[in-house]
Amino acid sequence: MTSLVEDKVKAIAKIINCDADELLARAGRVSSDLSDIIMRRPIELAALLRTTKGLKAEDIARLACEVQKAKGK
Repeated sequence: MTSLVEDKVKAIAKIINCDADELLARAGRVSSDLSDIIMRRPIELAALLRTTKGLKAEDIARLACEVQKAKGK
């Protein structure tokens, strides 16, 4: 369930044509859908996030693309 703050930040992001996840992060928040995903697999996702520590943004984006390709198989 989204919070009032999350809804407001997402609305602002849409108005200013900005990524909602980035604005939420700047507000010290995480989107509720991400929280739900993390709660379902906390150990595996914590390990995954720790593994990406130190990677450049483009490397993480490339990893995300590879995961999307693997899901499509």
